[in-house]
Amino acid sequence: MTTPRQETSEVWSLKFHWILEFEAWSFRVPRRPSRTQVRQRGAHTLIEMIAVVAILLVLAAAITPVVIRRMDRAAWTKEVIDLGAISNALVLQTLKNYSIPDATTNVSTGWAPAAAKWTIRPTSQISTNNRGYARLFLYESGGWIAGNVPFTQTAGGTGANVPSSTRIAIVSTIARALPYTNGAIGSANFSSVWNAAQYTKPSFFSSWTGKGDDLIIQRVNLDSLFHRLILVNRDPTPSPAAYSINSTNTQLLTNLTSSYYLDGTVVGLCSYAVPIYRFALTSDISFTFESGSWHAQLTGGGKDNSATAQSFANQALTFIGTASTPGSHQGADTQGLVSGFYSFMYAYTVWADKCPHFAWTGNSVQAVDYLILDALAKNNGIIDGAAGSQNGLIK
Repeated sequence: MTTPRQETSEVWSLKFHWILEFEAWSFRVPRRPSRTQVRQRGAHTLIEMIAVVAILLVLAAAITPVVIRRMDRAAWTKEVIDLGAISNALVLQTLKNYSIPDATTNVSTGWAPAAAKWTIRPTSQISTNNRGYARLFLYESGGWIAGNVPFTQTAGGTGANVPSSTRIAIVSTIARALPYTNGAIGSANFSSVWNAAQYTKPSFFSSWTGKGDDLIIQRVNLDSLFHRLILVNRDPTPSPAAYSINSTNTQLLTNLTSSYYLDGTVVGLCSYAVPIYRFALTSDISFTFESGSWHAQLTGGGKDNSATAQSFANQALTFIGTASTPGSHQGADTQGLVSGFYSFMYAYTVWADKCPHFAWTGNSVQAVDYLILDALAKNNGIIDGAAGSQNGLIK
C-alpha cells in the first residue's frame, strides 16, 4: 500500500520522462525556416551560380582556341598521311598497269580513280578530304605530262619524248576551299607550289584567303620511274637481232633504238624472234648485237669494222717485222714502240671518255688523267724509255 507521498513522486517521475521524450522527438523534426532565411539562402545560391558560370566562360574562352588548334593539327597530320598514301597508290598503279592515266580527276580515267583502285577506296575519298574540301591535282604545263598522258607503254616506249619534269603536286587544305581547278599550270606557278616551304602559301595561291598552316602539298616526281634502254645492231642487214617488251610485240632491230620504259618492264633480247635473254629493267642500260650474239658492251670485233681492225693488225705486224737499227733508234725496238703507242692511245681513250674512270676535271694539271698522260708521253717518260730518248721520238 502506497502512501500519498510515494504516489506523488511516481507521477512526477512519469511526467519528467514524457517531457524528455517530447524534447527528443521535437529535436528530430526539422523546423520550417523563416521567410528571411529562405530569401538569404536563395540570394547566396544565385550569386554562387553566377560566379560558377563566369568561371566556366573564362575557362572556355581560354581552352577553346587550344582545342581548335589541336583538332586542326590532328586533321592536318591525318591529311599528310592520306596524301602520302594517295601518291604511293598512284605510282604503284602506274607501275602495275605500265600506264599513266589522264591528268584530271575524271571519274573513270583520272588520277583519283587510279589511286582509288589501289587503295580500294571510293573515288570521292581520293578527290575530297575528310573535311569536305576538294583536293587539287596539278602538273607543269611545260613538262612531259602535258600532251603525253594518258600514256600506255608499247614496244616503242616513250619514243623521242624524253620523260622529264613529270611532276605532280597534290594540294589539300583543312580550312577554306581552294578556288582552283585541276590540271596544268604554268612553269613559274608550278614551281612556286613545288618549292613552297612547309606552312607557307605559294605565290600561285595569292588570291586564296586561307593560311599557309592550313595547306598540305604532296609532291610526286615520275621521272625516276623511267629508264633508258639503248639497243644497237652492229651486224649487217638482214640480221636476226630482235627484242620484245613484256614478252609481246617482238621487234626486229635494224640499226639502233633508244627509248624510255617504266621500271620493272621485262625486256627480251632475241635472235630470230627467239628470246635469248630476259631481264627486268631497273636502270639505264644498253646492249649490242654483234657477230650474231648479244653483248653488254662493244667488243670491237663486229663485222662492220672487221676490215679496219684487220688493217691495223697487218700494219702492226709489218712494223714489228721491220729490221731494227739500234744506232738510229737509240736502242728502241719495234715491239717497244708499238707497246708505248698502244699505252698512250689507251690512256687517251680513257681520258676522252672520262667516265667511269675519272670525274670531269677540265684542264687542271692536278687531274689524274693528265698525270697519266704526262707520265706516258713527256720527254724521258715511259714512251721515250721504250722508243728512244732522243728528243722524244714518239712525240
